[in-house]
Amino acid sequence: MTVSIDTDEVSSALGHGRNQIHDVRAAADKAVSSATDPRVKSALEAILGRTKADLDKTDGTASVGEKASHEFATNDERTSKNVDAVAQSSAPVASTSAPSAPVQSASVARPMLSAAQLAGPAPQMPSMQGSPMMSMAPAASMGSPMVTPLAMAASSLAPTMVAAAAPAPQYPPGSVTMTRAQLAALIDAQGLQTGDSAKGGERATTWDGDTKPAPINVDDVQYTKGKGKLSDAEVSAAIDSAMDKTGITPEARPQFKAVLEFMADKESGDNADAVNLHDTNAIGPTQVDGAPSQSSRGIWQTIPSTFAANHAAGTSSNIYDPEASAGAAINYIKSRYEVGVDGSGLERFAASRRSNGYTGY
Repeated sequence: MTVSIDTDEVSSALGHGRNQIHDVRAAADKAVSSATDPRVKSALEAILGRTKADLDKTDGTASVGEKASHEFATNDERTSKNVDAVAQSSAPVASTSAPSAPVQSASVARPMLSAAQLAGPAPQMPSMQGSPMMSMAPAASMGSPMVTPLAMAASSLAPTMVAAAAPAPQYPPGSVTMTRAQLAALIDAQGLQTGDSAKGGERATTWDGDTKPAPINVDDVQYTKGKGKLSDAEVSAAIDSAMDKTGITPEARPQFKAVLEFMADKESGDNADAVNLHDTNAIGPTQVDGAPSQSSRGIWQTIPSTFAANHAAGTSSNIYDPEASAGAAINYIKSRYEVGVDGSGLERFAASRRSNGYTGY
């Protein structure tokens, strides 16, 4: 007995799966090319690079499977013709004493097995938009050597084609899908915080001990409120951390802290979410916090351009973050008023702030 397979069905199934592979790969390329943040782009290239390599491997395996199915069909057709010829040449001679039985050609008796029958007990793969995909694992009882090419392809093709052949979920153009592990790797690669560790939507930072200012682009300034009025302890903690990251020496720290606590009270009433909508700085396009772009913000009331230019290393890019606000204020005071990290010039600056009750920056 010989076995025949429907090569059109196999080609259609494999072709559909390969089209899906190509679509996923194209979406991955588009996601990388459309990323504007170099850090995000680098992380996507690392994650999606492995995905694209797996897709290319699966696509190649599908090509091998398709070729094997055609070779199987060609060998089967050749054997079928040989069987028909042998059957007809050995047909029995009709007896004169009884009606002769019709001779049934072996080709007529050949079963055309369906995809499910050919698969035997092997697990069935997912259907592809209503067209059943033929399992690529022939039954063990089929001893014909013609099965070999298809069987060889089946062992490597079946595991990968299950994922490739399943109908793909529909997502908006440009979407990127990833596992939880991939998302976690992306977050770790970019130094972002999630959950409770990212209070106020602040970007996490790492600090290497450098106390020089670390300017950022004003377009990268974040405007996330949420901390509100701070306690004296919270104000003190923000100043202490900011002094660490701006290099204030131990002997100058008490005087710096006294000046900054005084300014915080006068500038914002210790309110980390304070924003000035009425002075001359309150101009420019409205930002996501509802205030004009150049409005003074945060507990130490810096405008975004000043905050960005004097951003302290190791602090967040959120202008409403108390530590970041204190760090920018210290760097601005040092730069504009020639105040040293050792406190030199600070007494003069403090006296000018206290004149007339309070004088701002």
